[in-house]
Amino acid sequence: MSVRSTGKAPVILLDPGDFTPAYDYALQAALLRQGVASLHVGKCGFDEMEPVGDRLDLFYPLAGRLGGGRLVKGVEHAVGLARLIARLGRLQPRIVHMQWAPLPPVDRVFLPFLRMRAPLVVTAHDSNPYNGNGSPLMKLGYGGVLRRADAVIVHTRQARARLLQAGVSSEKLHILPHGLLHPPRGEGRRQRVPGEPVRLLQLGKIKPYKGIDLILDA
Repeated sequence: MSVRSTGKAPVILLDPGDFTPAYDYALQAALLRQGVASLHVGKCGFDEMEPVGDRLDLFYPLAGRLGGGRLVKGVEHAVGLARLIARLGRLQPRIVHMQWAPLPPVDRVFLPFLRMRAPLVVTAHDSNPYNGNGSPLMKLGYGGVLRRADAVIVHTRQARARLLQAGVSSEKLHILPHGLLHPPRGEGRRQRVPGEPVRLLQLGKIKPYKGIDLILDA
């Protein structure tokens, strides 16, 4: 476990599995520019990006080194949440901002204890849990996580409407557009040469929810 922290952290950025490190670090950098200290809490052994601020490697120390099935990772997830709750008394955060709930049936058990330490904000990056592929138990647990939060951030009006239908209170929902993680710099936008082929770069898996067909039709 590595700790790079100089003291209290008003904002805890919680992403146990480091699912969205670019988003997490962009948010942490923006907080730093505003003079707000934060601590990014993620998984042990993560080295895909250089941290922009304080970081605590807390989750999945065994699964990260040795591998392991869902059972091992599930137990380590619960242990990681318990260890984080124990640390929050010293860190004294004003807010805990959870980016992902990797194991909702477990997360929803620990969230009330997190909220005893500080208000809990959850960003619902995926308003359709697991892109519609999760088990009924996981989907049910995900809704419970959102309903237990003090505030829920979504990126679009469509996501807000979907979560309203899932039973999340309208007073909790706040729309914050995603924006660019790495704003373009330098030369600016290049003008397209007439007749030049259009090239699209798509990262990750090709899934229906990403709307690639809509881009091609346009």
